[in-house]
Amino acid sequence: MKVSVIMPMYNRESVVKEAVESILNQTMGDLELIVLDDCSTDHSVEVVESIRDSRVRLVKAPFKTNIPMLRNAGLGMAQGEYVGYMDSDDIAAPERLELECAFLDENPEYGVVSGYHRTFGKSESLVTLPLTHEEIVGALPVRCVMGNGSCLIRRELAVSVGLRPEYFVCEDYAFWVDLIGRTKFANLDQVLLHVRYWDQQTTTGSWSSPYKLTLRRSILREIHKTAFERLGVAMSEEEVSRYSYYMGDTARFNTYTESDIPAVRAIIDTVTSRLQAVHPEYVESFRESAERKIGWICELV
Repeated sequence: MKVSVIMPMYNRESVVKEAVESILNQTMGDLELIVLDDCSTDHSVEVVESIRDSRVRLVKAPFKTNIPMLRNAGLGMAQGEYVGYMDSDDIAAPERLELECAFLDENPEYGVVSGYHRTFGKSESLVTLPLTHEEIVGALPVRCVMGNGSCLIRRELAVSVGLRPEYFVCEDYAFWVDLIGRTKFANLDQVLLHVRYWDQQTTTGSWSSPYKLTLRRSILREIHKTAFERLGVAMSEEEVSRYSYYMGDTARFNTYTESDIPAVRAIIDTVTSRLQAVHPEYVESFRESAERKIGWICELV
């Protein structure tokens, strides 16, 4: 089998059929779709069961878990040479898997590929991403620049790393950072996914309470720390905290004042000089990504 697609699901009865059919209608048909239900309380399971296609495997979790645990379980069940992730409320472009398989087949040094996506629903936009390995790795300490819902990964690589089950949010960002130094990254300059923006998004829920927001910020700090470690950039605990304070949660941006700008630039200069010493090939992309965030901060103060 060529591809296994892993789709966690929780209370998506109104949208999951469209998501499933977008995978089953791919131009590359050598695939299986593993739908992992996280104890849905609506009719999501019945909707999936009504789809008559032998390529669909519905697995019901015995107790409520979370997305990274479900994806890890899916990795253990997957039989494909490549593994892709898919959210149960999004729509894959018909040629997504064919294009990604062709890229990985032709480029064995690359372990993962994703692509652009368009948003629809409450927000409509085209989201582009850096394309080359150097651009992607340089930007990863600043932001997530791989398309989680549009990715394709060599299964053995994905299984060897796995997702961090303790992360209730940003688990995709952490996964890409954990891959730094293990393989090469690429993005295709084509729209491979249509992402639904609506009130029931998991990421939206992580902003819903001060407690969740604090946890989110703690997770982002650990991700930034891991990024520096994977890149061989020596940073003290205090420096990591200062960097993550300014480069982490965008919800904090509107709390900054003009007096914060020199501190932001100082920590970025520190990272730049240390990155230059070990990986000069990533400096340009890192600096460009960091300057973009600094620009957002400057607009708000």
